Amino acid sequence: MAICVLIACSIYHLGPNAPGKRPTAGFTALSRVCAGEPVQFVSKSTAIFPATISAYSWDFNGDGEEDSTDQDDSYCFPSAGSYRARLAVTDSKQRSHEWTQQITVSCPPTTSFATSGSCLGAPLQFRDTSVATTPAEIEAWSWDFGDGGGIQSDEQDPRHQYDAVATYRVTLTVTDSLGCSASTHNEIAVCARPTARFTATRVCLGSTTGFTDESEAMPPATIVQWSWDLDGDGEEDRTESDPTHPFSTDGQHSVKLIVTDSHGCSNSCEMDVVVYPLPSAQFVAKESCFGADTHFVNESTANAPASIQLCRWDFDGDGHEDSQEWSPTHQFSPPGSYTARLTVTDSLGCSCYTEQLVRTHTLPAACFTATSACLQTGTHFTDTSQATPPATITRWSWDFDGDGTEDDTERNPAHEYPTAGVHRARLTVTDTLGCCSETERDILVHVPPTAAFSHPYEVFVHTPPPFTDESVTQGGASIEAWSWDFEGDACEDSTEQNPSYRYESAGTYAVTLTVTDSYGCANTVRQRLTVGKLYPAPTLVAPQNDYSATSMTLLWKWDRRLEDDERFKVLYCKGDELVPSDRLGSATEKHLDVGCDTVGHGSYTWAVVVVRGPDDNCEHLSEISDMRVFRRALCCPREDVAGQNGVVTSADVNKVRNALGTEPGDEGYCSECDFNGNKKIDEDDVNQVLNALADECY
Repeated sequence: MAICVLIACSIYHLGPNAPGKRPTAGFTALSRVCAGEPVQFVSKSTAIFPATISAYSWDFNGDGEEDSTDQDDSYCFPSAGSYRARLAVTDSKQRSHEWTQQITVSCPPTTSFATSGSCLGAPLQFRDTSVATTPAEIEAWSWDFGDGGGIQSDEQDPRHQYDAVATYRVTLTVTDSLGCSASTHNEIAVCARPTARFTATRVCLGSTTGFTDESEAMPPATIVQWSWDLDGDGEEDRTESDPTHPFSTDGQHSVKLIVTDSHGCSNSCEMDVVVYPLPSAQFVAKESCFGADTHFVNESTANAPASIQLCRWDFDGDGHEDSQEWSPTHQFSPPGSYTARLTVTDSLGCSCYTEQLVRTHTLPAACFTATSACLQTGTHFTDTSQATPPATITRWSWDFDGDGTEDDTERNPAHEYPTAGVHRARLTVTDTLGCCSETERDILVHVPPTAAFSHPYEVFVHTPPPFTDESVTQGGASIEAWSWDFEGDACEDSTEQNPSYRYESAGTYAVTLTVTDSYGCANTVRQRLTVGKLYPAPTLVAPQNDYSATSMTLLWKWDRRLEDDERFKVLYCKGDELVPSDRLGSATEKHLDVGCDTVGHGSYTWAVVVVRGPDDNCEHLSEISDMRVFRRALCCPREDVAGQNGVVTSADVNKVRNALGTEPGDEGYCSECDFNGNKKIDEDDVNQVLNALADECY
């Protein structure tokens, strides 16, 4: 509803003197007015005395119609334009007069305004949008904000802040340059601003922070818009109600939320969001050897004031927790490489993990061999241990007697045990990776044999004396090897148990016997032996010719007298071997009768030597005489088994062949044909007769 206020000067008009005695019509009114505003018309008409004005007739808009009969009246022109206002007066003598005046009516300004914002606690911006009718211009503004202060501003676009939530009637009155005024009013609802509020999860670096909007609007309004500045740079980052955000650094982060409700009211809140730093997960684990503990040294730290509260170890990378100790130990099996993980959690609930490759090395294989252990003889130990490439064995530790004390560090040592019996030997080897292993075995130390031998009291050159082994053993062992050095030159001369040896020159010799028993234990004994020169050989005189008698006599010459224990011994050789006969001469005899039971038929070489001692173990005291060869015919024709005719013939051979293969008790067995006495007629018996073919007895 527009209220028009006219601000103008009144114009007073009187008509010209009426002819005669007529009244004079006139009135005052503004010549320029605003449409819709009441214009005051005041009559200034006069009459000639004694007459008086008795009637008024007004036509304000010039339409010929009487608008009023009052002396004074007001009139609102409904629209702009130019109007001819007329006043006719009549006096008491019935004399009349009229007067007209030009009234110009202008259109008042169109009044309106707009507001920006209607929220409590924030100034509202009022913006005038009124328009004046050309050529007029708006020159004055009057604002009544409706909160009890009356006219509160004459600015065109004022700002005003309300103190309470309510609906206010705001009135704007504008006046243009023609003096026309117009007013308008609007109902302005001042709304409560929403309450901005949010919560944020406390997280650790690397985790996503969750934000929960807890803002509230005054009903019936609702929150319809969210603006999040998550990194404090003043820029909008998210617009959803409950966003999430991963902060890239730990510490405090300023986060601001601006909420807007359905009334367009906004509010904001700002708070610091804490992102906790992660603890530092660190550990040290040295490479270990199979069967040994791997020690894990925890070097994890937390940022103050937090502290490490929980450690979770997964030693072998299988995803299962193996320990919660601070610095645990673990044995890996089998050897190899394992990915160990340590996850630490601090008192703020922040967790971090680290992984490390941990290696467990294969142990070297300790092994050794040992020679037979003999008392007072060094036992040789040979290392046969092996390490897994590229490792190599670098150290050997030997404990020979099982007392826990290291006795040697050589790879292949020797050790002499002081006592016989069972000793526990242990070898511990260490490779280049520091891994070690050990092995044990029992070493049985045997008592070595006692080496001893005897020989004739007197020994002469060219006369092989017999050496008799008299060694003894202990512990069930037996002598299995003999090594004789007869001349002391460190050369082995015989390996027989009871050998004989011919010395070629007189002198003193160191005779050494080394015996080895079934346990491999050896011992040595040494004796000094004096070898004397031999007597000159006897001279063999007879026999001079072949003999066919049942006996023959050997004759010799000897220039010295024999002692009581000295004898002449006859030697003969059939073939290549010189063997003693079964008879000894006396100390005084210079001859010896040989019977047929001593010498068989055939060609023989005879010799004589001076000996001492019994026939089966005598020693030579002289050189052997020159050899004499003779042919001895059959004294007792053993091979003449067929006819006993004094001649060995094919009949004798056939008889033996006929009995070939028979034994005593068999049919056809021939006892006299068994020449070798083995109780069986065989090829040897046949050959015995074949060799004697054509032999005759003289």
